Amino acid sequence: MRVEETCQAVKHLLPNDYVVVLRPDLPNLLRGPDLMIGGAGRLFAIFRLQSAEQRTPDRLLARLALSRLALPQHTVCVLLWDSQGADRDTMTVLTSHFHATIPDDSPGVLSDQVLESSVDGRAQAVPLELQGRQYHRAAALMTLSETWLREAFPAWLTPEPISAPERTAPYDGVALQVRDLPRELFDAIDPSALEGYEPVVARSWFRGTRTIFPTLLERDDAIVTAASGPSLSARLARCGERLLLRTTALDNGVPYPQATTLNVLLVDEVPRSRFDPLKAIRATCFAGWSLIGPPQLARLDQTLQELRALPTGGHA
Repeated sequence: MRVEETCQAVKHLLPNDYVVVLRPDLPNLLRGPDLMIGGAGRLFAIFRLQSAEQRTPDRLLARLALSRLALPQHTVCVLLWDSQGADRDTMTVLTSHFHATIPDDSPGVLSDQVLESSVDGRAQAVPLELQGRQYHRAAALMTLSETWLREAFPAWLTPEPISAPERTAPYDGVALQVRDLPRELFDAIDPSALEGYEPVVARSWFRGTRTIFPTLLERDDAIVTAASGPSLSARLARCGERLLLRTTALDNGVPYPQATTLNVLLVDEVPRSRFDPLKAIRATCFAGWSLIGPPQLARLDQTLQELRALPTGGHA
């Protein structure tokens, strides 16, 4: 059963004082739950394996982890599994991280679960200090990233009419290509400014992505570019998920930090939305990235030191 059909079925089964929302637009998430249900002081986040997640279940776990950090602590996370073709090994990996797992062809079971608010899964509550740390760091990264991006993309400051379609603000300067970047850019980095930080492995995280500065694999940070592929928001979401998987360990649904890293994401355009212009940037910062444009790349050493100087250390 498709999640749209589940949504309609559950709406008819639940009392009128419950709210059921398909693909909710959440302020700090580019990819959140497929369905949310709230009522009587209860909140449920419903997840279903999407096509890409069926091939790579870690993507679902990353989506779950970011959602659990962003949503209220009492949120119950439920996995809808494919009753026709669920892979047993995949389900074994996923089940322990959810409060409940329900066949996708059983909306009645889901509605009963919501009304009874009883869960038998192994998922634990996310400690408030983890959520607070995530929000505090995201706010610091957002402040710095917004300053950097406004410098790199002046057109981003141009007011948009509310009816304008979603679009991006491109970089107006001369685009920096990998082959154009001087080696001196790396050599200017002061190693002492990065002391105590573990490396993030720079790699191509989606088709067509170029990895900037492979020499930085030997340094304590990584620069990755999100300059090609599908929509920019989709690429940013993928970057956030991969970073979370790299820097945390999921234990019974709780994402515990495992690495201290500086994370700098180079973009050559800024997404702009009609109704929430800063959402893509805010959500990417919530996942742990700081965003920079070509001007900040050209003064990389200073950029990294500004990042390190944040109250949170600017790290994951």
